Amino acid sequence: MVRYVDLPVYGSAMRTEITSHLDQRFKLLTGGRRTAVTRHQTLRSTVDWSYDLLEESERSASRRLAVFAGEFDLTVAEAVLAGGDLEPFEVLDLLLRLVEKSLVVAERQMDKTRYRLLETIRDYAWERLEETGETQRVSMRHATHFLTLAQEVGKGLQGRDEVAWMQRIGLVEQDNLLPR
Repeated sequence: MVRYVDLPVYGSAMRTEITSHLDQRFKLLTGGRRTAVTRHQTLRSTVDWSYDLLEESERSASRRLAVFAGEFDLTVAEAVLAGGDLEPFEVLDLLLRLVEKSLVVAERQMDKTRYRLLETIRDYAWERLEETGETQRVSMRHATHFLTLAQEVGKGLQGRDEVAWMQRIGLVEQDNLLPR
């Protein structure tokens, strides 16, 4: 998050312009220092460079992870990422490798590890997913998984575990239930 105190040399109007363009981060940061290594001159070239260092299976997994608007666990990742060139048993290893490379964030929450992409990485991965033509297929797997979950929650809300189901759907999976 950009705070105005972080931009003391810029006037109010310039701060407003910069802040309003942060959703276009790859276009905003285009002129790095000329003395910097080419791959470090822009945000896009830095992310491109990191992405190019990945093995093909890691690239495929990182692209497919872009369908998650929020956090997800291993079970959900297996359901959405597996298919074509990726088997369900490979997903955990791929997630861990992407965590090691700082492309995925892992956080322990109660009894499970939850994963998420940073917004900049997710936007980049979404662009790459669209380039491959996989967007519809992966989005459909994501939607199918969360539709099934919503149906389970609907049944659970009618029973004695209503509070637990509400917490699961409302707090944990809310972002993934909303349209991208």
